[in-house]
Amino acid sequence: MVTGHRRTVGRKSRTGCRSCRARHIKCDETPDICRNCTSTGRVCDGYDVHRLPLTKKAGVDATVPAVTLVVAHRPTWPMTSDERRCLSYFQHRTVPMILEFYDSSLWREVVLWMSQSEPAVYHAVIALSAVHQSIEMRGMPLLIQEAYSIWNSFALEQLGRAFSCLIKRRMSQDPRLRDVILTCCLLFIMSDFLQGRYDDAFTHLKSGLRILKEYTAQKAPVSRVPRKEAIEPCLVETFDHLGIQCTLFGVEASCLPTDDELKQGRGGSVAFDSLEQARQAFNTPLRAVYRFTGPCMGLTAVDIASNYEALQLGQLAAWSSLSQYMDSFDHFYRRSYSALSPKERRGADLLYLQQLGLAVSLKTCLLGGNTPAYEHYTSDYRKIVLLAERIVKSFPELPAVSINTGVIPTLYRTAMVCRDHNIRWHAIELLRTWPHREGPFDSNWFLYVALETMKVELLAKNKSLENKNTSGFILTDSRGEELSLNKVLENILENQRHTARAMGKGLDDGTSSPLELAEKIKCMAGWVCVRAFEVVVRKYNWRKDSAGC
Repeated sequence: MVTGHRRTVGRKSRTGCRSCRARHIKCDETPDICRNCTSTGRVCDGYDVHRLPLTKKAGVDATVPAVTLVVAHRPTWPMTSDERRCLSYFQHRTVPMILEFYDSSLWREVVLWMSQSEPAVYHAVIALSAVHQSIEMRGMPLLIQEAYSIWNSFALEQLGRAFSCLIKRRMSQDPRLRDVILTCCLLFIMSDFLQGRYDDAFTHLKSGLRILKEYTAQKAPVSRVPRKEAIEPCLVETFDHLGIQCTLFGVEASCLPTDDELKQGRGGSVAFDSLEQARQAFNTPLRAVYRFTGPCMGLTAVDIASNYEALQLGQLAAWSSLSQYMDSFDHFYRRSYSALSPKERRGADLLYLQQLGLAVSLKTCLLGGNTPAYEHYTSDYRKIVLLAERIVKSFPELPAVSINTGVIPTLYRTAMVCRDHNIRWHAIELLRTWPHREGPFDSNWFLYVALETMKVELLAKNKSLENKNTSGFILTDSRGEELSLNKVLENILENQRHTARAMGKGLDDGTSSPLELAEKIKCMAGWVCVRAFEVVVRKYNWRKDSAGC
């Protein structure tokens, strides 16, 4: 009986050069460049320093909603198995997550198409995918900046390849070069945000905004003829939105010249024919309110009183922009909501929620230390929390990543200043239920600051828990369970311990302040949430040695 040749089973080499791995042949692993490539006249693409860990099965979570994506063709250059794995994850996991808030031609078409045709974008996409996989496996750790992670090291290597590809093309006259650079810049920003590298993210953001400003300054204002080198409008709109978001993180406010459709919101109310138009036009009031409320957060009552007339003028100007938008959106909301798809309804609700949050933030930003005055807005905060809860429950799966503003800023503000502790706790529960990132907004970070603020206030009212009668304080959570003051403080302390462990701080006793936990971030001093927390600390004369529960 003749038997066929049986292949010897053994462990596959994971140290071969990229070219041999892409060709699925054994590499001789000669240092620098392998003879297997050079002897056949091929260019050896070198060796990867870091390889992704093997998994039993590299599949895609079946709970991710199916999305029709525009993928023109496979890349013409060789791909390693790790890169194919990350590209598939990006297409079937990362992009559908980003699109869960709103549809976007940027992610549905532009980025995916460029990842197949532009090596620089391809490697930036692989890097973002690796970072995304890493944080999902670790459960969205807060502001983490690890010394070493195989996933982040692999991503860093891919980012280096993306930079190299861009440098090779820097003198190119290719009319698409600006789009390629900006797309890479956007992917770098998202990778940095997911890793808690805010200083690097803001550096990339400023570079992207500078490119856009230089481009728009060069355009002839009288020309109506489309230029071949015109930048994709969806890229301009996305960078504009990111720039607005980051004004709350100390980044200088930007105002990019945008399409006529976006400019209409400045001159008066306009009708929205679609959710996409409403979403794009929202950048105008969002910028106006953030520009005003951002600097106001952290001002003392004395600061406000000494400059009240000028502040009030700024408040009225921001309110004018917001109210015009709200009038137009209200008409669209009532007229079109029933005809929208479930996903579009959620998007409309997200825009409505943000308007409610901006409105109450604008009304209260000049109250200073007048705590009782906040009680007048309790019904607004209750409406915010109920709508946010409905939005959270409407997701088939809660996305971990978004480039758009969603629920975090509004829930955070509610958890910080609402005088009804039940509503505040409900907002805190929603933030804790959904660990995710919306552009620069990290739900875990804002949850931590809100919890720390609540702890400072409660401890200030009851400096000595052993000698004070705290039976009068009862908080009811979203499940209807009544919590005593001690139970609330225990809950907060446990959350702080969990956060400290997630940030690699060891078994922290829960007495570290937010600033101590994120001390590596240089730009943090300019964050609005940090200034607001410092106001609370000064108000209650809180010290670390008085934080024990």
